[in-house]
Amino acid sequence: MGEEKTLGEQAVKSSLGASVRDGVLFSLMTGLGDAYMPALLLFYGATDAAIGLLTSIPYLFSAFAQLLISKTMGAWRNRKNFVTRAVFFHAFFWLAQIALVFSPFDVPLKITLAIAVFALYAGFDDFIYPIWSGWIADLVPEGMRGQYFGYRNKITGLALFLATLGGGLVLGFFTGNLGNALLGFAVLFFLAFLCRLGSAWFIMRMAAIPGSGKEFRTVSWNTLLFHDAWKNARLFIAGAALISFTRYVASPFYSVFMLRNMGLGYAEFGILTSAAVLFKIISFPYWGKLADRFGNRAVLVVSGILVSVLPLPWAFFARFDVLLCTQVLSGFAWSGFELVSFNYILSSAPREQRVSLVSRYNFFNNVAIVVGATFGAFLLSGVLPQVFLGLVALQLLFFISSALRMLVALFMLPRVKEQHAIYPYNDMGFMLDASVIYPAQSVARHVARGIRFAGRVRAPLRSARRAALDAFEKGRKKIRRR
Repeated sequence: MGEEKTLGEQAVKSSLGASVRDGVLFSLMTGLGDAYMPALLLFYGATDAAIGLLTSIPYLFSAFAQLLISKTMGAWRNRKNFVTRAVFFHAFFWLAQIALVFSPFDVPLKITLAIAVFALYAGFDDFIYPIWSGWIADLVPEGMRGQYFGYRNKITGLALFLATLGGGLVLGFFTGNLGNALLGFAVLFFLAFLCRLGSAWFIMRMAAIPGSGKEFRTVSWNTLLFHDAWKNARLFIAGAALISFTRYVASPFYSVFMLRNMGLGYAEFGILTSAAVLFKIISFPYWGKLADRFGNRAVLVVSGILVSVLPLPWAFFARFDVLLCTQVLSGFAWSGFELVSFNYILSSAPREQRVSLVSRYNFFNNVAIVVGATFGAFLLSGVLPQVFLGLVALQLLFFISSALRMLVALFMLPRVKEQHAIYPYNDMGFMLDASVIYPAQSVARHVARGIRFAGRVRAPLRSARRAALDAFEKGRKKIRRR
């Protein structure tokens, strides 16, 4: 971790600020573009299997992209140049999607090509990610990663929330007012293109850390899978991958359930989707502070159990208000799991092997996502009954996803060990504290602050109101005298 010191405190501070702005624009692109790809395919009339492929094939490309990282990363000694050029090129996949929207191709071919372009887009993005993560990890001192990434994720999450919500409103306007949904999708994708170009601009403003041969040592498959020194990293990767598998058994089909089964409009779809993002933003700093105090493992176990119950309301309720509350809990739970997963993998390898380990982690994670989405599509292809005990096939799928997540959360994640000495805790006690006590205390503190603030401003407001009424009364009397 010596390089960031040689850059100077101001250079590091400027680079981390530029990284936040890059993340904001990346999130705007994701909320305007990625979030509405399932809606585009459903507008075309795509089947459940096609929606599953929209998830599984891009992650399959991403998995193979991780294999290329280990083969080629030695050529990218200047990570800044590589990431900047790659991000610039990455933006142009959105222009390809716009071209497909207005192409004269028939609908089945449009669906196929849209999935193919999105797969290339996702694979290219995942090719960039491990190199970017190694670069940013060198810039952020280890002791402040929880705080910095909690802050960064809060800001970028706010951007994602606004983009996702705004995207639904834009589509609703183009569909309802102009009667041209395809033009609405094209506008969203063009805005996503501009945001990715802006992301490349801010990456250019980050400081380059000189590379060396030592920086790019590979974690071999044999070492990762069988060496005792990597046992804990192996357990974490297995647990995280299994959670991804169980998550994506159902995840691609929430859009189908909202737009097709519930018949929601694009605006309501945007509200439900963005609600999870909003509460993810709010929760990142909370989980970041807990991770810095109690360690990544504690937050991993608690958030893993919380995400296990998320599909149950989707399985048993089809009401907008209930699912809105579920999305609030979803944002809270996934923010903890995603934050500590990123922190944990960065801390699981020496600096020179970090990029390689992140690429291995992404490979297993992406393969798990592919298998999960494919398995979900397989179950919907006729294996699950159309209706059982009043539940449609999609709701049965959500229940299965929840049960599988709970098995992983209870029997796999607790086996992961903490990497560093931290504040002592008890698993069950911390589960209660982190999921109930601490959030309730935080809400109570904010309510108390609000009451105190209201008390402080009430007296001046009353005085101002009284003065205004007195002035009005005096003016009225003068007018009467005249």
